[in-house]
Amino acid sequence: MDKDKKNLLVGLFVLLVYFASPMLIGLLVPDIPDSTAAELFIRAAFYLIIAAVVIYLFWEDIVESFKKIKDKPGTYIKQVLLGTLILFITILGSSFIIRNVFKLDDSINNMILGNYFKVALPFMIFNQLIYTPIVEEITFRGTFKNIIKNKGLFVIVSALAFGFFQVGYNISTTQVLYMIPWTLAGVVYAISYQKSENLLTPIGVHIIYNLLYIFIAAL
Repeated sequence: MDKDKKNLLVGLFVLLVYFASPMLIGLLVPDIPDSTAAELFIRAAFYLIIAAVVIYLFWEDIVESFKKIKDKPGTYIKQVLLGTLILFITILGSSFIIRNVFKLDDSINNMILGNYFKVALPFMIFNQLIYTPIVEEITFRGTFKNIIKNKGLFVIVSALAFGFFQVGYNISTTQVLYMIPWTLAGVVYAISYQKSENLLTPIGVHIIYNLLYIFIAAL
């Protein structure tokens, strides 16, 4: 099997796993606010399995990314810190404009996360600092970059897909507007990957941004 065909099949499988897994998990355990500690453990176990599968499929890319970091650790740190700064300014600025100019409530994604942090903090820390950055960056950046060879088209498609997923498939006027900051975030992640040619760069940016989000949410 040639490399392009393999990348397409692997990418489609990862996308299927990522988008189908919430529905499957939802059939097996209650939503997070209604879950017991045992049910949260089961959900975390499912997430670990999904992450393991996705990492396995992109293992060669991940190993190559670690080699690049080992060769130039300073460059990697600078790329991650710069990407995080741009991401933070982008999301904060665009969200501020949407809330104040259009007088809208927060996005569904942020409201859900805020509620989850109150009732399941340990699980959400695991989810936001380990599962989500790794799996989302492999899904939206790794797979799309392998499938879409045109650099500009890769950035646009991966960013739009990421933005759509973040608003929870809720196609209302409010949530469509909130696709803007998340799509812009997708652009930052995609460009950070494209510029560095290192899958661990957008993963690092994602982890640090989520860490800042957790810190701010805890205040």
